[in-house]
Amino acid sequence: MIGIVLCGGLSSRLGFDKMNIQKGNKPLFQWWKNMLNPICSNVYISCTLEQKLKYKIKNAILDEELNKGPMSGIITGIKKFPTESILVVACDLVNLNEDNIKTLSTLRDKNKMATCYLNNENNLPFPLFTVYENKIFSLLLNEYYNGRKSALDVLLKSEINIINNNINLKGINTTADLLEYQNSLNC
Repeated sequence: MIGIVLCGGLSSRLGFDKMNIQKGNKPLFQWWKNMLNPICSNVYISCTLEQKLKYKIKNAILDEELNKGPMSGIITGIKKFPTESILVVACDLVNLNEDNIKTLSTLRDKNKMATCYLNNENNLPFPLFTVYENKIFSLLLNEYYNGRKSALDVLLKSEINIINNNINLKGINTTADLLEYQNSLNC
């Protein structure tokens, strides 16, 4: 299984690159790389060329299309590793921990098209912390190239394994989210 940390977004609502956010005294993308290394054969950072150069990222895969959302990073990973299963995670998911990662890996069902957590806020599968098996790749590619660009829509139409644990899947998208995260560190 390959790990891909999605970092290529604009972070426009936040106002600065999410890759600058720290967790465990490391940039988020590096924290995620360290967390995924024990369960993935390789971990790649999906980003832009500018980010790769700025942060000196060695294991980078460059987003195929810029500013097209998380699906661009997922599609780039699928094209680079068409026979591998891919664990995808958005870099700004600061509330997840090692236990959540182990649970996703342990409960992974290779006979299904994907394994993901249930987002308890909307009762839907959460596509940005998911193991995508290679048998779902053609559906994701079809979705992307037909202009729909929603991994969630593909998950909803597929036979998937959903983990129903009450975990915090909230990412950092705004300055308010960042302040909430920083305040939680001071508690």
